[in-house]
Amino acid sequence: MSPRPVAVRSPVPNATFAAVTAGRDHSCGLTTAQLIYCWGGNQSGQLGVDAGPRSLEPVLALFGRPLATQLAAGDRTTCGLLVGTGAACWGLADFGGRGIFNGTYSYTHAGVIGGVGYRALALQGAYACGIPADSLPRCWSRGDTPVPTLGAGPLVTITASPGVFCGLAVDSTATCWTGIGGPAATLSSQRFVSVAASFTDGCGVEPAGGVQCWEWQALAPAAKAGLPAVVTVVGGEHHFCGLTAQGVAWCWGDNASGQLGDGTRVTPALPVAVQTAARFTALAGGGAHTCGVTTTGGVLCWGSNTEGQLGNGAWVGIATPTLVP
Repeated sequence: MSPRPVAVRSPVPNATFAAVTAGRDHSCGLTTAQLIYCWGGNQSGQLGVDAGPRSLEPVLALFGRPLATQLAAGDRTTCGLLVGTGAACWGLADFGGRGIFNGTYSYTHAGVIGGVGYRALALQGAYACGIPADSLPRCWSRGDTPVPTLGAGPLVTITASPGVFCGLAVDSTATCWTGIGGPAATLSSQRFVSVAASFTDGCGVEPAGGVQCWEWQALAPAAKAGLPAVVTVVGGEHHFCGLTAQGVAWCWGDNASGQLGDGTRVTPALPVAVQTAARFTALAGGGAHTCGVTTTGGVLCWGSNTEGQLGNGAWVGIATPTLVP
């Protein structure tokens, strides 16, 4: 069967998406009306509905209330900044749902995490981290009280992969750590405008648009060859994608599931352009899939689809995203 494109279809007519996040085997989108829609695996209620079978198409999360301003997806957990509520998570309690689920799979007790107001969230395996008002990251897991990250200064953004957290500091350096409490390591010699993490690597976008990548064990950045200038970078489990100022997506890394979007399942030596005429405003990397918000407010997804994380009503993997009419 030839690859087919996936446009995530909203159950609500005329919905326009502003953001998208991708977990290990599920995805969620945030509309301009601040509604949350999720699709894919739902073993632990990570879609914001009762735990049960996967959903191959988007479902309205949390009954449509409360509204949200930001989302983060991980392994069987989703977190959001909810209007009037604060930071809350739903899904598997042991995977970032601290203070929310009391060890159950129910999302009905979603509420404020640690009584602290957060402005950004990220999920990594069994841990969650957030940036509160003082900009110093705090992390938690399995009912723990959120704790500061040793060695991490004030952060502007935060991201995560299954293996590590990484944040962009106020001085534009990249700060990365694993688990709760740190210690964090900072790439003090480099300046970035965007950083991202995969399971074993990190990448950052320099002010001029070049990309530097490094292994966690070495922390020795090297220029990523074969890329045009990009303005932002996102990471999946074993792949990265960058977005140019013109909205063109380029991806590199593992491509066994077609998550690079070049129409193949062959891992290339150099970055490849995602094969679509659509232009993107945002990208998100998942376990082995990728999603993006288009300039027209739609969502395209490509790669692995074992749990319906592409949102197209099926579970056949797709290697080439193109806009579906």
